[in-house]
Amino acid sequence: MRQRSVILALSLFIGLPLFLYIIAGLHVETLQTAVFDVSSLHLVMYGLLTLFNIVVYTWIWTVFLRWQSVSLNLITLFNYRMVGVAISYVTPGPRVGGEVTQAGLLEPDVPFRKGFLTASLEKIVLFLAGLVFNTVTVVIALLVFPGSDALRLIVGGLLLVCLVILGVWWWVVAQRRLVALVKKVVSWAGLGVDERTESSFKDVEAYLTENARRFFGLVGVGFATKIIIGFQLYFLTAGLGAQVTVWQALFLAAAIDIAYSIPAYMGVGFLEAGQSGAFALIGSSTTIGVLIALITRMRDILFSLYGLFALGYYTFRRRS
Repeated sequence: MRQRSVILALSLFIGLPLFLYIIAGLHVETLQTAVFDVSSLHLVMYGLLTLFNIVVYTWIWTVFLRWQSVSLNLITLFNYRMVGVAISYVTPGPRVGGEVTQAGLLEPDVPFRKGFLTASLEKIVLFLAGLVFNTVTVVIALLVFPGSDALRLIVGGLLLVCLVILGVWWWVVAQRRLVALVKKVVSWAGLGVDERTESSFKDVEAYLTENARRFFGLVGVGFATKIIIGFQLYFLTAGLGAQVTVWQALFLAAAIDIAYSIPAYMGVGFLEAGQSGAFALIGSSTTIGVLIALITRMRDILFSLYGLFALGYYTFRRRS
């Protein structure tokens, strides 16, 4: 309970004030110009690429289910995954947390352990893909962006964080310490691990060590989706009247990915600060950066509302 209070305090006393501070500092004329002159074509491209990535994420989950000899309708799995997205978005670190609900929705067609295993593996694929993408991107940023001590310090710090996480990943998976680590993290969060959940994590650990080649093939697919996110932001910034290069758009995508990894509810404040800082580093308008963050947040809230609606629909249908 104390740890969850710490996360709540982080969101309320750091994230929320940071959010309000950044919003208060927006350049109103730049904001109005960007909103009223936005290109519909660029917004459509942004939306289509976003939808494409969600379908790919669902397909990755489908692949894991098929490896477990489970075959389900792609549209149904898409809806189940959106439920997981909705649950994850309101938990600390808005990328994980909905796997248990996804596994529950798969029952009774799919045993809980298989459902949890496949949903967790899909999230691990995207986590690793993001880690590699972020590391590569900050290295390129260090080489490509205009040189300055402050920029090199920030980019170097991001690179160090990525390398540390990569080292932790090797230590956990290669040394088969996943279950022990999960127990410590869950205990730190003030929760408990029941026997069924512990067995599910043991399944994940065993799968990662026995199917590494196929697993990392899907990580490559996940890496490609991160590049697509960069192009999403490239089209979105162009539609808002800001000119950025492809490399800069990829850096903005990495900034969003890193901000959403911070254990705060919905990444509040950190997402806006990350985009504002990233735009400042590439020499562009910080107001546009904050607008990009707000559009990203509105998109994710809409996804979450869709997921909650889907959860209500499937819950009602099963009870009836």
